[in-house]
Amino acid sequence: MNDKSYLDALVKAHKLVTSLQNQGGVHGLLFCIKGGNRILDSTQQNYRLFHEFLCQKKVPLALVITNLENEENMDDWWTNNQRDIKEYGIDPVTQVCITTIKGLRNVYEDKYLESRKKVCDMLATFGRGDACSVDINWFARMCNRLRHFFIPGKALGKSREKMLQTLTKRCKLPKQDAMQLP
Repeated sequence: MNDKSYLDALVKAHKLVTSLQNQGGVHGLLFCIKGGNRILDSTQQNYRLFHEFLCQKKVPLALVITNLENEENMDDWWTNNQRDIKEYGIDPVTQVCITTIKGLRNVYEDKYLESRKKVCDMLATFGRGDACSVDINWFARMCNRLRHFFIPGKALGKSREKMLQTLTKRCKLPKQDAMQLP
C-alpha cells in the first residue's frame, strides 16, 4: 500500500467516525457469516478488522449465521459449530442462527418469520445497552492503526503534510485536532 491508500482510508474512517458520533455511538456490531461453510481466514480477518481494529474490542459483537433454512432446527448449527468458531478467535456476546429467505412458494416462511423475530429481539437488546462513544480519541487511535496497516514500518515524513492537508480540507477537522494525530 502507499500513502495515497492511507490518506483515502483516513477520509473514509473519518466519515465513519463522524457518522457514528452523530448517531450517539455504537451499540453493537452484527457479524454475518454463511452457515454450512467452513470458516475461512478472510472471515477471521474481517472479524479482527471490525471488532478488534475499528471498535477496539469495546463494542459487543453478535454473530449472525445465515443460510440455515435446510436445518431441522437452525439453532443446532451453533451447538455443532461453536467450538470451531471460537478456535478462530471469534467470540460473540450472542449469536442467532437464521434464514434470510422465504423460499420458493414460501416453503421456509415459518423459519423466516422466526429468524426475523430473533434478529429484531437481538437488536432491541443491543439498543437498550449503553452506546460506545466515538470521539476524536477513537479517530486518533484508528489513524495510528491505519498508518501501521497501510504503510507498516515507514515513517510518514513528508507524507505528514499531506495527511494534515487531507484531515483539514477533506475531513474538515480543525487544524489543532489534526496536529495531534499520529
